[in-house]
Amino acid sequence: MATGRRAFARDTAAETMTAILREEPEKAMASDTSAAPELQRIITRCLEKNPEERFQSARDLAFDLRSIATQTGASGKDWKTRGGRNWRWAALGGIVVVITAVAIWKLAPHQEAPKQAEEIPRIVVLPFENLGSPDDQYFADGISEEITSRLAAVSGLQVISRTSAIQYKENRPPLRQIGQELDVGYVLEGTIRWDRSGEGHGRVRITPQLIRVADDSHLWSERYDRVLEDIFTVQSDIAEEVIGHLETALLEPERGLVETRPTDNMEAYKAYLLGNQHTYGGYEERYKRLAVEMYERAVALDPEFALAHAALCEAYTSLFYFGFDRRTERLDQAKASGERALALQPGLPAGHRSLGWYYLLGFSDFDRALDEFRIAETALPNDSVTLYGIFATLEHRGHWDEALMALDRWQRADPQGYWAAHEAAWFYTLLRDYQIAEEERRRSIAIGPDVPDGYADGAWTYVLWDGATNRARRFLESAPELGSPQIAHISVLLDLLDRNPDSALAQLEASSIDWFSTVGGGFETKELLECRCLSARGDAEGVERACGSAVERLRREIQTTPNDYSLYCALGHALAFLGRKEEAVRAGEHAVELMPISKNVFTGPETVVNLAKIYIRVGETDKALDLIEELLSIPCAISAGLLRLDPAWDPLRDHPRFQAILEKYE
Repeated sequence: MATGRRAFARDTAAETMTAILREEPEKAMASDTSAAPELQRIITRCLEKNPEERFQSARDLAFDLRSIATQTGASGKDWKTRGGRNWRWAALGGIVVVITAVAIWKLAPHQEAPKQAEEIPRIVVLPFENLGSPDDQYFADGISEEITSRLAAVSGLQVISRTSAIQYKENRPPLRQIGQELDVGYVLEGTIRWDRSGEGHGRVRITPQLIRVADDSHLWSERYDRVLEDIFTVQSDIAEEVIGHLETALLEPERGLVETRPTDNMEAYKAYLLGNQHTYGGYEERYKRLAVEMYERAVALDPEFALAHAALCEAYTSLFYFGFDRRTERLDQAKASGERALALQPGLPAGHRSLGWYYLLGFSDFDRALDEFRIAETALPNDSVTLYGIFATLEHRGHWDEALMALDRWQRADPQGYWAAHEAAWFYTLLRDYQIAEEERRRSIAIGPDVPDGYADGAWTYVLWDGATNRARRFLESAPELGSPQIAHISVLLDLLDRNPDSALAQLEASSIDWFSTVGGGFETKELLECRCLSARGDAEGVERACGSAVERLRREIQTTPNDYSLYCALGHALAFLGRKEEAVRAGEHAVELMPISKNVFTGPETVVNLAKIYIRVGETDKALDLIEELLSIPCAISAGLLRLDPAWDPLRDHPRFQAILEKYE
C-alpha cells in the first residue's frame, strides 16, 4: 500500500468489500503525506464514489501510472493475448498490480509472506459416487457441490467449479488425465450411501479421500457414518481436513462459511438440493419451473433458510430473463427473495450473487450488479457462477479489456465448463475475431454435445464470418436435436438468407414453437417470422393477415410487460410491414430507448438493427445508413458479410454510401 493503511478495513472480508463499494474513505487516506503527491492524486481518483469522477478505463489509469514510472526511470512490457490481438495488457498491468496489492493487504496475515500464485493448491471435488438408490443421485451430487462451495470460500485454494467436475461423473478417466485437463494437483473423491431405514431420516455413510495427482498418493481418507441431521458437520469436517492436509491457512472470515449450517430442517434441505439439480438440469422451461417449485417448497418448510431464498431469487430471475415469465411481478419476487436472504444472513455471498444477477438480467443495472458480484467474490473467490456474473456484467457494459481478464479468471476456475466456453465463443464473435470464436465454439460442443445453443450460435458465427450459409447449415445439421427453439430459429433465418421463403414457411408451419430466441438475446414471434417469409414471397395478402395478428398479440403482451424492449422491436417491424410508418418508427425508437447501446452493448445493438430495418421499410434511408455504420464500428453481432447476404438490406444494394460502408468494414 502506498500509505501503509487500509482505507476500508472492517472485521470481515465481505464487510470490507461492502465498505469499499458503499462508504466514503477517511479523508486522511486521501491526504496522507507518506505517499508521493502524484500517487496520492491517482489513489484519490481511484477511490471516488462517483463513477464519472474515477478513471474511465484501465487505459486512463495506466497512462497516469506510466507517467510516474517515466519520471522514476521505470519501464513496462508489451503483452499479447491469444489470437495475436493486442489487448493493451501493458495498460492493464498497472491496475492488475494495484488490485493484487490491495487484495494481499486486506486478506493475507501480515506477519507471513503471502503465497505466490503458482504455490496455491488447485483442487477439484469430483462427483461422489452414489452407492444407494438411483433416486438419491441428487443427494450425492448435492453433497459434492456443497463441499465444493465450502472449499470455494478459502482464498488459499483454487477450486475447480462444479460444472467442470461434473464432466467426469459418468466417464472417469485416470486421475493423471483429469489433473492435466483441469490443471489441478489434487483430487477429492468419495462415495455416499443414504440408508433411509430406522428412525428419523436414516443414516448417511460418506467415505472421502484426498489424492495427490502427481504420484497418485492418498493424502487422507476417512469414513463418516452419521445420522442425516449431522450432514452439515460432516461437510465442514471434510472441508477442514482438506484445508489442513493441503497446509492452507483458514482465515476467520472464511471459517464461518466453511462451518455453516444452512438449515435445521432436513426436508427443506432435500427440496433445496432438488432445486439445484433442476437448476443445472438444462435451460428449458420445465427445468426452470421445477427449480422454482423446489426452492419455494424449501422456504415454505423453513422460512429462515437464507441459502434457499438466494437460490429462489436466481430462479425467478432466470424465468424472467429466458422469456418464460416476463411479468414485472416475477422480478419483484426475485428482489424480495434476494433481500430476504441477506436480511436472514447479512453478508451471505449467495445473497449478494443472486441480487447481482437480478440487477444484471432484470434491469441492465451494471453498477449495482457489479457491486453485488464483487461482494460475493470477496467471500467466495472461487465461485464460478460469481465469476461468470462479473464477466457478463463487464461484457454487457462494453468494458472489453476488463471483460477479457474476467473471462480468463472464469475459465481458469471452470476449464471444462460448457458455459465458460460457450460465452467465450460469443465474446470473440462480438469482437469479430471469428477464428478464435470457432475454436471456443467447437470446444463448448465437445464439452456439451447435447446443448442446442452451441450449434445455433456456431452456425450464425459462420454467417457473420463470411456469409457462409453452406458451412452454417453443415454445422447446424450436426446437432443431435433439430427441434429446439434456438436451432429452429436459425434454420428459418438461413432459408430467408438463401432466399427460399417457401422452405422457411414450411418449417414454421411444421413447428409448434410460438416464440423464438433471437441471436441478440431477445425474442421474435412466429407471426413476425411468417410476415418476413410472406413478404419475401410477395404475398401481400398473407403479410396483411399475419402482421395484423402479430400486432394484436404484441399489444396484449405489452400491456403485461410494458418495459420489454423485444416486444417493441417486433411490434415496430410488424407495423412497418403493414405500412403504418409513424407507429412503426415510434415503436422501434421506443425499443432503442428501453435498451440503447449505451445501456447494454450486448443486447442494445439488436434494437438498433431492428430500427434500421424499420427505417428502410418506411423509406428513411439516410437514418438507416447512419445506424448501419454505427453498428459496424462497434463490437456486435452484425457484420459486412451478413449485410451483403440479408434480403432485408436489398433496398440499399445500389446505394453508393451502403457500398462504401461495406467496403470499409469488409
